[in-house]
Amino acid sequence: MPERRYRELDALRGLASAMVVFDHFVSLRAGEAQPHWTRLVFVSPLHVLTAGHEAVILFFLLSGFVLSLPYLRPFPPGYGPFLVKRVFRIYVPYVAALILAVAADALFRGPVRGFAPWVNAAWSRPVDPRLVLQHLAWLGSYDYRQFNGAFWTLIQEMRISIVFPAIAVLAAAASARTSIMAAAVVSIAAQILAGIFGHWEWFRMAHYAAIFLLGCVIARNLDSISAWYRGLDKTARAAFVLASSLLFVYGRQAERLGLARGRFEDWAVALGAAGLVVLSLNAVPLRRFLRTTALQGLGTVSFSTYLVHVPILLALVHRLAGSTSWTAMFISYLTLTGVAALLFHKVVEKPATSAGRRLSERIASHESGLAGSRCALACRE
Repeated sequence: MPERRYRELDALRGLASAMVVFDHFVSLRAGEAQPHWTRLVFVSPLHVLTAGHEAVILFFLLSGFVLSLPYLRPFPPGYGPFLVKRVFRIYVPYVAALILAVAADALFRGPVRGFAPWVNAAWSRPVDPRLVLQHLAWLGSYDYRQFNGAFWTLIQEMRISIVFPAIAVLAAAASARTSIMAAAVVSIAAQILAGIFGHWEWFRMAHYAAIFLLGCVIARNLDSISAWYRGLDKTARAAFVLASSLLFVYGRQAERLGLARGRFEDWAVALGAAGLVVLSLNAVPLRRFLRTTALQGLGTVSFSTYLVHVPILLALVHRLAGSTSWTAMFISYLTLTGVAALLFHKVVEKPATSAGRRLSERIASHESGLAGSRCALACRE
């Protein structure tokens, strides 16, 4: 029996991808070189429009929620079908996006004066076949910024997917308190080990896997969480909305205030993101808003948008920097990203996802048939 489709979360993912798109444009220039309006965005509530890292935390939380749903059924999927579906859902579109980024590197390579370090960290040297292979294998620590700085989240998504069934089984079997404690221990251990060995890249997977686990906990306990929310009065609901919004938008400021160090501020953001998920599934006005056609469409192409927006932005910087206005570049960026995302979704993402689903179902059917044959044989004996 198929799981319920939470259309509100599709829209939430679309909004998160838009935040990343806006964030990369606003952060093109660093420090005093930034236009005044972009600096205003960073320090005002408008920061929610450019909350790129916060959006990534929301992505991880949503992945944990959605991927755990099949493991809450009496007969969860086998490891093979699950992994095949994830490979076609994440890895195949990623490879297509990698080809696009490598081609752009070959065409537009070189520094651009006056732009933020992250801009010039990309396409800064000739295409290195060894680096391309590292991108394909996702092994070890390598310069993921060279082709497309947004790729780092996909590395984490796919690596965590390999061990995700174990995470989902833990969340399904343990109490919410036990799962949250496990998530906290894993995250803290990752922080400590990174501090000892000095290689955050080695341990960030464990830290973000803990946020996946938080998403699993919400999925497993959604009925009771929803009942709790519905039992709140108007004042309590307003307080919950405010707290969730502030944590999500300003949670990363905890480090500046001395309230958190390292990556612990991610947990303030994650708690805010968890609140937004609860609100998205229970607050009627928000649910209606998220189910609008425009936001559903944005959600449909959210992954493709995420994959293609950085090469488009960097290509525009290389071609148009100094020769056109920021407004013209921004309009070009949004237009080209929208068109490219639609094409990428239709030509790459959707066919890959469909192929993965079909192959996964075949493998599951084959495994089910084998299990039935073994059972029949055992019964005869």
